[in-house]
Parts: sequence; structure tokens; C-alpha cells
Amino acid sequence: MAIRKLIQHNRLFLSFFLVFLILGIIYNFGISDKGSTHLLLNSFHSSTLDFIMTYYTVVGEWIPYVVVALLLFYKLGWSLFLLADVALSGLVTQVLKHLFDASRPYSWFATYYPEVELPLVDGVRLSQYFSFPSGHSTTFFAMFFALSIVCTEHIASYPIQSTKNKTISYILQTIFISLAILGGYSRIYLSQHFLEDILGGAFVGIFTTLCLYCTIQNLKNKSFWHYNLKKSKKIL
Repeated sequence: MAIRKLIQHNRLFLSFFLVFLILGIIYNFGISDKGSTHLLLNSFHSSTLDFIMTYYTVVGEWIPYVVVALLLFYKLGWSLFLLADVALSGLVTQVLKHLFDASRPYSWFATYYPEVELPLVDGVRLSQYFSFPSGHSTTFFAMFFALSIVCTEHIASYPIQSTKNKTISYILQTIFISLAILGGYSRIYLSQHFLEDILGGAFVGIFTTLCLYCTIQNLKNKSFWHYNLKKSKKIL
């Protein structure tokens, strides 16, 4: 029942994710190959995009913890959920990285196509190993899916559901999935990962979030779940 409601509330986010995943798999494995796909997706360089992608990609490193802190002012339970989600999805990704031990674009092209020169961005140090799946992509998709869940459940809790509420929910889901995909693309743009790494990271992030959500249903009825810093200030 809980997972059914989650899918219903986040159907736009999940629909876009499935389209992204399926089209990515079809193109990368059925139409093209990972080398050609990478060169195509990596061919849109400009000074403006260099700046945006360089700084946006680090969102996957620190912004989750800022969001965790902000959620403390809403509900402690959701803050812990997001923190556990990022930690668990990151752990799964690290295990898979060492299991597959795949080469990143820089070393892969140097080995198989040494004549290819990848576009470089000033200040970005290219990694060479543990490419699959992308850890940043895992974090992006786990974080923004978790935020989508928090926001849509909050909206669904309103006593009266209106067209305006649904519109706000759809807008937020569209923003969240767009930001997640942009985070994944930033890793390709900076030649840190192939498309298949992004798809793998995205799947891990979404799947881990779904699994974790299913395990917290009993906890949502506990008093600690609804505790927040605003209430603590009132007590003091």
C-alpha cells in the first residue's frame, strides 16, 4: 500500500526517470557504443557550461547535508531518512565500483583510442578508475527522489486537494528530476563518467530510496519522526 501511494504521488518523477533510463539504455547499448555516445554528449562545451558544470557537479558532494539540516526544521524523521538514503546508496555504489573496477573516460580513451583528445575543463582533475556506477549520479538521484517524496507527501497531507496542489506537485517533481539528470550529465560533460555509469548510478539511487522508504513505514507513526527544531525552540 505504501509503495503504491509513493508511486502515485511521484508518478511524474518516476515516469521521467523511466524514460531517461530506457532511452539511455537503448541508445548506449543498441544504437551506439559507450565511446561514441560519450563523445557526442561531451561535444557541447562552452565557457559558460564549463563554469556551470564544474560547480554544479559538486552539489552531489555537500548539498545533501545542507538539505538534511534544513529538514530538521520540518520533521526529524525525514531528515534521518534523507541522511540514511544518501549514506546507504553511497555504500552500495562504492561496493559496485570496486566490484566492476571499470576505467573512466580519460584512461579508457587513452587505452583504446589514444588519438582522441577529450575536452578538458580548467581546474577539473580527471579520475581514471572505479567508473561504474557514478557515485555523484547516485547521490543526485537519491537526494532529489527523496525530496520529491517529502514534498509530495506533504502536499498529499492537505485536508483538501485542489488542482493548484496537483500543479505544484507536478512542478516540483519536474524540477527535481531535471536537477537529478543535470547532475548526471555534469559527470559526462566533465569526462568523469560514461553514460552507462550515470544510468547505473541513477538506478542505484532510485532503487535504494524505494527500498529504504518501504522500511520506514512503521517509524512514521513514532513521536520522534515529527519532532523538529521549531518545536524545541518553543519548549525552550
